[in-house]
Amino acid sequence: MKAASLAVLAACASSNGNVLARGTLAYGVAAGGPLVASVELDTRFRLVLRARGGSQSVDLGPPDYDFVDLAVDAAGRRVAVAGLDGTVRLFDDRAAQKASWRVDAAATAVALAPDGAYLAHGSASGVVCLRGVEDGALLQCVAAHDARVTGLAFADAKTLVSAGADGRAVVWDVPSLRVLKQREGAPVLHLAARGPDVALARADSVEVWRWRGDQVAGTPAARVTALVFLPDGRLHTETDPKVHALAVAPDGRTLYVAAWTGADLAGASLTAIPLP
Repeated sequence: MKAASLAVLAACASSNGNVLARGTLAYGVAAGGPLVASVELDTRFRLVLRARGGSQSVDLGPPDYDFVDLAVDAAGRRVAVAGLDGTVRLFDDRAAQKASWRVDAAATAVALAPDGAYLAHGSASGVVCLRGVEDGALLQCVAAHDARVTGLAFADAKTLVSAGADGRAVVWDVPSLRVLKQREGAPVLHLAARGPDVALARADSVEVWRWRGDQVAGTPAARVTALVFLPDGRLHTETDPKVHALAVAPDGRTLYVAAWTGADLAGASLTAIPLP
């Protein structure tokens, strides 16, 4: 990917990308299989599922509580949504709700294992919990952080990574939630995991470290709010605070950007940008 920032790419979406949504506030985006899922707000929050055959949506609720995170499994068959109303909801690829769980505080992060077997959710209390997807059974809960959980990601089917506003990043064994590795520093705004590589976006830097070994890289990047591993393994960061989430298509050919552009919401809120 060229050095141009995603802010520039989003601004040029009409010529460089495909605008999927306009006139709404896109709070998050995730991709798996043929499915692109997003959480969008106009007068109410809704979960929007886009696939080759068209799109479907389901109402999530009024704007009283934000829905701040979502995840899709690798096959694109399940979607999980975390809300500040204290709920984690599970949907299928037809936007039908299959389950809903109330957590101990506002739900701030969610992740689905690549094979769809496990769902992890984190809350404003710093607690991380692991559930079985098929039966919804609560398998483990741990007091993972001393502040809200800011990000969750499965590095693989047996490894979960969490980040918190307390500045700690923790790698957990699945399903035992035994600590494999942890690291401390400034508050973590966002994280991404890809195999043994964990990328942390802090308030003043981006750090990449390998949980089976030592830190492999650290790059200053002020005001980082989102980051993603590109298909070739490179780490791309975005510093525009209007960008809320990024997702890469499973085939690695498309980058999805959830951003707020234009004071009157006339700009693109969800854009699909081809990757070279």
